[in-house]
Amino acid sequence: MLLFCYISASYHTCESLIIDNIKVNYTTAPALNVYLNQQSDFGKVTPLGNKTVNIPLKGYNLTGDVTLSLQNGTNFSISSGATISQASALAGANIDVQFTAPASTGDYNDVLTLTTSGITRTIELVASSDTGTGVNNVGDGIIKVLADAIKVSGYEGYHVEIYTLTGVKLSQRQQISADEIIPLTNKGCYILKIYNGMANFREIIRKN
Repeated sequence: MLLFCYISASYHTCESLIIDNIKVNYTTAPALNVYLNQQSDFGKVTPLGNKTVNIPLKGYNLTGDVTLSLQNGTNFSISSGATISQASALAGANIDVQFTAPASTGDYNDVLTLTTSGITRTIELVASSDTGTGVNNVGDGIIKVLADAIKVSGYEGYHVEIYTLTGVKLSQRQQISADEIIPLTNKGCYILKIYNGMANFREIIRKN
């Protein structure tokens, strides 16, 4: 190991530090990667309408399946099923959660819990039922992360933009089809913006 430290003559402080020959030891402990901010915002949805959000996850060294559950399950539902197999989680999977907006306008929330191999992760689900400003007639809109692309379904006629987290625009599609596939080969986190003349929402997606 090489250690270098420059000492300031006036303040006797270490101004810089260089460390060489760093070794990385990989753990064999189970791990589950999900949203870092632990929240999924569905935005505004027209009363009695619905919206589906895709939540990516990836497991490492898991010893069993991933069990999904909702704290309330009144306005939110897990449309992709309550269990993700161990093999699917290790390969990288997606959770499809649907929000069905009640007739009464207001803010709604629930908590999605993921459990596997002694690990528990929670994601707060938040959404608003909003007359006139929500996503109108989006049906079963789904965002799926594929191996080398992003698939946007149920948003025919909308516009889609993909940005890096630093705000650099990577892709733009106008008036997309009912099942639009947008190439995206590099791993990382991205901002997906979907909008038209009445609705505008953003979602952070992770590509493993």
